[in-house]
Amino acid sequence: MYNATGIEHALAVFLEKEVGMRGGVHDADKFRSGNPKDLAKVVERIGSKLNERSARIDFSEEEKENGGNAPRLLTSGDSLIRLAETIKQRSEKEREDYHWLIVGDLCMALGAALDHIELFQTQK
Repeated sequence: MYNATGIEHALAVFLEKEVGMRGGVHDADKFRSGNPKDLAKVVERIGSKLNERSARIDFSEEEKENGGNAPRLLTSGDSLIRLAETIKQRSEKEREDYHWLIVGDLCMALGAALDHIELFQTQK
């Protein structure tokens, strides 16, 4: 079985929640259960948080143009929110799905990049 607690930690950092706080959308038990409804909530929350954190970034005018970094981030967040709707329709549980390891690692990397950008902007 994969490390659900590690995924919980990565999501807590990305979602800006207290690491170790139980009962939230990022709780390791959500991954252990494999319930598609719970997993859909996780994906939806990741998409919403990506949009929220991206909105804090002071993008240049060039980055705001079509194909630039700002619309690419927004499109990614919105795409995750739509994907959550598809996941909600599933009935098969995914208790030991390796995809969640990928999600956890990507959230950790993305969270670190956003933290760096936000810190850099506050130091200007």
